[in-house]
Amino acid sequence: MTKKDALVYLSMISGGEFDKIMELIHDDVRIDPFEAEKLVSTLDCQTVTILDPNYPEAMKHMFAPPVVLYYYGNFELMNQYKRTYAYVGSREPDQYAKDMARKISKECADLGLILVNGMARGIDGESLRGALEAKGKCIAVLGCGIDNPYPISNKDIYAKLKLEGLIVSEYPPGIEPSPEKFPDRNRIVVGLSKGVVIGSSKEKSGTMITAKLAADNFREVGAVPYRATDDNICNQLIKSGVYLIESGQDVLDMIGGYAVGKK
Repeated sequence: MTKKDALVYLSMISGGEFDKIMELIHDDVRIDPFEAEKLVSTLDCQTVTILDPNYPEAMKHMFAPPVVLYYYGNFELMNQYKRTYAYVGSREPDQYAKDMARKISKECADLGLILVNGMARGIDGESLRGALEAKGKCIAVLGCGIDNPYPISNKDIYAKLKLEGLIVSEYPPGIEPSPEKFPDRNRIVVGLSKGVVIGSSKEKSGTMITAKLAADNFREVGAVPYRATDDNICNQLIKSGVYLIESGQDVLDMIGGYAVGKK
């Protein structure tokens, strides 16, 4: 049994929970090689562990990097850090926020940038749809088992990314989504992104947790401007010094990348 299989096994029996995996490693739990290999062989997805040389370099320098990542699709997208950005926001956006998410993500796709987010309902889904309409590359990070196309409203996105993009999770098959898993998912979104765009958000929200994670991990942060009368935190973020994002070119400038066109 390889060290990689051992880590995947520990991840699977602990439901992908980082603290539980660390506890098992710390306790030097005995592993039955036959049992481990049998369980790992049931996976229909691919895996990469923190011990592997191709583990995403940008993730290694974050707090509590995932021990195992399960994935479907084009793994190489995880290692193109200079071209990646996250677009995140409210689950209940207004029409302006939806339109801007699609517009900006389409323009970013035309510039060859890679979109990362949690495939959540609302802004996440809108930006993914915009990028996919423009034939762009996308990474969706799940807050549940890799086999679960959650939320069901984005099942079509899941199916498309499984074949043409990348689906990633630190949770093995069979793990249901739950609110406490979403902040952990968001740290992976940040880890795989060179910069984060806030497309729409209230002051207290999961989106703002993502923005703080980005700042804490030295990622660039930008926000889409709103009318002064709108109940949205984006203008306050811009006043505080984050990038003002109105176009794909603004995203490119924020991450200090370069346009390569669609690939």
